[in-house]
Amino acid sequence: MADDVFTPAAREALTAFPIEPEALELVSLAENVTYRVVDRRDGAPYALRLHRPWYHTHDELVSERAWIRALADAGIAVQMPMRTRDGQEYAAVTIAGTGEKRFAALFASEPA
Repeated sequence: MADDVFTPAAREALTAFPIEPEALELVSLAENVTYRVVDRRDGAPYALRLHRPWYHTHDELVSERAWIRALADAGIAVQMPMRTRDGQEYAAVTIAGTGEKRFAALFASEPA
């Protein structure tokens, strides 16, 4: 059921990011919905997260991204967030089955 509800929005979100998704697999349905994504160009794995609505504001999520990048700059291994094709931190999607608006984030699966 979850796959039926969230997968269309996940596929829509992926169009905003600079990868060519080949495979999309639901990994976790918890407070966030998380998918494993494989880029068809090089087989690189990514994690796509559809953030739980109303839990964090967009500004709070962007702040989290700044914190993650600061950790990476300090030499700490973290999963690096990717920006959208137009330079945004997140892609906004609507879950058609529920009407929820969620922010989608894409991370490299391997720590930097």
